[in-house]
Amino acid sequence: MKVFITGATSTIGNHLVSLLLKEGITLHLLVRDPNRTRYFTHPNIHIFQGDIDSVDALTRAMSGCTHVFHLAALTRVWEKNPSRYYEVNVGGTLNVLKVAKALGIARVVITSSAGGYGPSIKAVVTEEKVREIGFFNDYECSKVLCELKAKEFSIAEHLDVVIVSPTRVYGPTLDAEVSSITLLFDQYVNHSWRLIPGDGQEVGNYAYIEDVAQGHLLAMRHGKSGESYILGGHNMTYNTFFRVLAEQSNIQRKMIHAPFFLQNAYATFELFKARYFSGDPKITPQWLAKGKYHWEVDCTKAINALGYQVTPLEKAFSNTITFLKQKGNETNH
Repeated sequence: MKVFITGATSTIGNHLVSLLLKEGITLHLLVRDPNRTRYFTHPNIHIFQGDIDSVDALTRAMSGCTHVFHLAALTRVWEKNPSRYYEVNVGGTLNVLKVAKALGIARVVITSSAGGYGPSIKAVVTEEKVREIGFFNDYECSKVLCELKAKEFSIAEHLDVVIVSPTRVYGPTLDAEVSSITLLFDQYVNHSWRLIPGDGQEVGNYAYIEDVAQGHLLAMRHGKSGESYILGGHNMTYNTFFRVLAEQSNIQRKMIHAPFFLQNAYATFELFKARYFSGDPKITPQWLAKGKYHWEVDCTKAINALGYQVTPLEKAFSNTITFLKQKGNETNH
């Protein structure tokens, strides 16, 4: 069995590659930067340079494969040209699907985002939820449009497509950039982080990376064509998040709640610097605005239909903390 993967150098992609190799599967990986493939030394891995903007590159890399995992996406907090979110996340996905159809691929699993469903204003977020509020940023909007276009393509072209939507992913990384939540773990464990957003009462859903990677494989095996599955974890407030983090790390700090207006001032300054000088903002007001809402999620559909499992919270936190402490010690030495 040969599987084609885009976005293999991402946090989820790294874990998915590792998982598929354990299954004895041969992998074709499309990567933009070969320098980011140091981890991919297994003989069952074949590297193809290119990106999802190129149909030719996709065709070369996908040829000979039977299944596709499409994880590649533009996820940056800010783009000077917002249209790039749509060119990459929508246009690139359609390129993947067109090549998959032409090559007779049996199934395509697309990685979306649970953020597309919007916050849990009137009800807990499920796959059936109708979004109750406008989009906070172009990334969210592009991912929702991507899902719609993918499902339309699946129906029109009779291509087997399954969509998975992770929530806030965290956990040990292999050879990829850490997620924003894992970075928050790191700042607390290896540095001196003391801030809790707002009053700390906003609920979010936190998904352990190994669960999410396994969820992708389960979607490939058991998902129903045309269906979407939320790959989530545990719902908790920011206050609970930092309490469990303190308990599992044995690091106790006096935490400070950061009022929204101060966070917004910082985000506005970050965006100003990026627009008129250089660099990328760490956060923007548009992304920050999401933090004022609850994002309570129910992933029962994935559990019942796919056999998706959620790692116990304490174990997931402990594994992440142990990894980051080891990484911190290596950096200091």
